[in-house]
Amino acid sequence: MNWDSGASGNKGFVIFSGTNEWVNVNNGGSSTITFNGTDTGFGFGTSAMNWSFAYNGSAFAVSANDRDGTGSFSTNVSVGVAPAGFRFYASGLQSGDQAQPYFNNLSVVPEPSTYALLALSAAGLAGYAARRRAR
Repeated sequence: MNWDSGASGNKGFVIFSGTNEWVNVNNGGSSTITFNGTDTGFGFGTSAMNWSFAYNGSAFAVSANDRDGTGSFSTNVSVGVAPAGFRFYASGLQSGDQAQPYFNNLSVVPEPSTYALLALSAAGLAGYAARRRAR
């Protein structure tokens, strides 16, 4: 998210499950970037912010760098259930390209247990197929 949103706009992203918002990164009404309503201390700048979220089954480990390249933010957020999705939002932004949000290099990486479950499923299907051929 670059520059600010103008006096009446806001932009950001949310990670959620059902009606629970576990993470809300917001830039609204000023240059302030908040994480779940708390000021991150990030200032103006021209560098991209990089946010990282690692879910371990009961919490998010969160880390980010600010837009001027000098600050960082990190915290842990306890969650009750696994995240179900994420959304980006932008509304009421000031005119001009400097206020528009840009999101790039987005990647969602499955947990290692997801890969293990896929491998186990593939092995089960291969065993089933071999057994059918043997009959």
